Amino acid sequence: MPSWQLEVITPEDLNRVLTIDYLAFKRPWNRNLFLDELSCDHAFNFSVRYNQTNQGLAIIAYVFCRMVLTELHIIRIAVAQDFRTLGVATWLLRTRPNYYPDSNEDALVMKKQLKESI
Repeated sequence: MPSWQLEVITPEDLNRVLTIDYLAFKRPWNRNLFLDELSCDHAFNFSVRYNQTNQGLAIIAYVFCRMVLTELHIIRIAVAQDFRTLGVATWLLRTRPNYYPDSNEDALVMKKQLKESI
C-alpha cells in the first residue's frame, strides 16, 4: 500500500490544486471557484499527499465534494499527471468506509445525469 495521506484542503493548498486542475481539464477552474467550495458549509474537500524524498508531503490529487441531503456528490476530482494509473483516485474514492449504517459496508456510489431528449 502506498504511503498516501488524506488531508483537508486549505486555501494555502490552492496553488498546487490549480496546477493539477489546469493540467487535468480542458476547462480548468479558477481560484475563486475553489475558494467558493472551501467556504461552502456543505462541502468536504480533501487532498491526497505523498511524502516525496527531500520535499516533504506533496499534493498529488484532490477531490471536492458536497453533501446534498443524504448523498455526497463529487464536484471535482483530479490526479497529478505523474501519479495517474497508480490507483490514487480509486484509493481516494474508497476512503468512504461504513457508508451503510445498517451493515457498516463501504460504498462507491457514482451517478451520471443524462440529458433528456426532446
